[in-house]
Amino acid sequence: MASTACLIHRGVEAALDAVSGRRGVVIGLGTGNIREGARLKLGRVGLFERFAFGGFGCDHERRDELLRVGAERGAALLGAPRSRCRVVVIGDTPRDVAAAHAIGAESVGVATGPHRREELAACGATFAVEDLAEEGAIAAMLG
Repeated sequence: MASTACLIHRGVEAALDAVSGRRGVVIGLGTGNIREGARLKLGRVGLFERFAFGGFGCDHERRDELLRVGAERGAALLGAPRSRCRVVVIGDTPRDVAAAHAIGAESVGVATGPHRREELAACGATFAVEDLAEEGAIAAMLG
């Protein structure tokens, strides 16, 4: 039987702690999962409630468009036009990096999936790290 456990990668909780509560910062989730699926999956490990908003598979099937929806929701929470907001997408695939570029966002490529740091950097990640515990990863997120 396949495991349905959600693995929390090294550095994720510390990164969330580092950016939570900062003035002018809201944390969102971009995922191809529908909202309820993401809630169930991440709720098991206490992460879903750490995200104030999101862009989900039920918003759009294209990754760049669901990220765009999420970025608009984040801007609305900040009470600012999206064009005045810095958006940083953290992802572990070249598709995540491409989707970030498509919406004019920065990207932090994390090599926690099948793609190596060098591969994520080569496809244009603004920053590429092994995981979010790596020195400099949080600084990259914060700009």
